[in-house]
Amino acid sequence: MPQRHTRFYPSILGPSDLAILDRAIRSVVFACDRQADAPDPDSIARIVLRLYRMGLTQPEKLAALSARLACAAAVSGSGADRFARRAAVPSPSRR
Repeated sequence: MPQRHTRFYPSILGPSDLAILDRAIRSVVFACDRQADAPDPDSIARIVLRLYRMGLTQPEKLAALSARLACAAAVSGSGADRFARRAAVPSPSRR
């Protein structure tokens, strides 16, 4: 059931949103932790949050795509690396 406050404040994350984000971030950190050059958890969280705000709200798909982007971000010049750098910069607000 959608929460009422999202109608007036669409950028507010509710408890269900935070639970999805937490689950995805934890699974990505666990998946990328096995690599020698694992990305830091802050960059992983930025990637997950950016994908979530883009509309990817299914937990399994969010975690899978975030893990793929975060683990591949160590490759210099890759699309994942550019996406990770863009995730660090907040997008302008749309009005």
